[in-house]
Amino acid sequence: MNEVIKTLDRYFDALINQERDWYFFLGLVDYVNLIDELPSLKPPIKKFVDEEEVMLKKIRELEKNAVEELKIIASEIEKIAKKIKKSKDIKDALVQLKEYDEGKIEPTYYHSTRISYGIKGLIKAINENGGSDSLKKVLPPVKEGETVDFSLYEVSPSYKLRSTLSYGFHKRKEDELWGHYEKLRLAGAVFQKGTNLEKAQKLTRDENELTELIKEYGIIKNEGSESSLLSFSAFDTTYGSEKRKYSSSSDRRIREFKRDKYQNYITRIHNYFIKELTKANLQEERPKKDTVAFDPDRSVLVVSGKEIKFRKYTEQYHTLRIIFKTPEEVGKEWFFSEIAEKIDPRKGYSDKDFHNYMSAIKRRVSAETSVLDLFITTNQSLKINSKFLR
Repeated sequence: MNEVIKTLDRYFDALINQERDWYFFLGLVDYVNLIDELPSLKPPIKKFVDEEEVMLKKIRELEKNAVEELKIIASEIEKIAKKIKKSKDIKDALVQLKEYDEGKIEPTYYHSTRISYGIKGLIKAINENGGSDSLKKVLPPVKEGETVDFSLYEVSPSYKLRSTLSYGFHKRKEDELWGHYEKLRLAGAVFQKGTNLEKAQKLTRDENELTELIKEYGIIKNEGSESSLLSFSAFDTTYGSEKRKYSSSSDRRIREFKRDKYQNYITRIHNYFIKELTKANLQEERPKKDTVAFDPDRSVLVVSGKEIKFRKYTEQYHTLRIIFKTPEEVGKEWFFSEIAEKIDPRKGYSDKDFHNYMSAIKRRVSAETSVLDLFITTNQSLKINSKFLR
């Protein structure tokens, strides 16, 4: 693990110390490729990716409900539109609503947002063709100073909540580690030698945005000059002039790939990795004497690195098997009645029986390992001493 930390530090120092922005972003590509390849970084990456996924899952659930709710109101408004003498405005608005729903217009937007745009266009056409009174039957009135969105929020609570959560999600992207990680992966895809177009497209999902990012790539590569911007198919290894120092951070044409922003992203991610790897190192270095485990197949209790053999299928064996069976429950307090139920509820074990079984187990542990406090017992329960649990 220490070698991983040293390698990460070496890659990080190499890119941070680059004078030219172009080489900084090339170093960023190397760093991103490295962290994607290191197995020891998968757990810390999963930790913040899971945090993002919790938010996205909630947004997806609300989005599904919002689409269903808005489609109901859209259907009612369509009926009103079709009863009005058909004007070109209404015909166009009906077509547009269908195209928004099918994703032919603004395909990268949330489905519910697209439907709301289509509904608003249809409402506008109905109002302009004398149908405002009919709309009052299906939509709450729009108060002074409010937009149609407020009416849609009232008929679709899920749409309102999804809009709020997704807005907050995108705002948090600038501050959270999972947002920084996504940004680094996007830059890694765009600046990678030969440019990983397929990967970049998956990370942006917006062709216009991708086109702008490619343009920024070219500006940074050519140190501010747009005269020789290269196409995707023609990226080569020419690096521009050495005579002047270019800053992507102060270039107004650069909206995404500003070095100071990305230097902050990668610094926070790097420090997080070092912290998590250091914690993992400390865990690995903890002495084995502070660990305890039970192997039910061999009927062996391991304490302080020493093995204690128990006869299989005895009450002592079953007690140990049960309290060590599920990792998440190893540290809990086990009541003797609970253990008795799991072994065989028909045998009518008493609390005193299990107190005696545990006394025998504790004597064996004490005799063979000199450990006196592995189990904490009462007249009704037992618990493994937390200092023996990793």
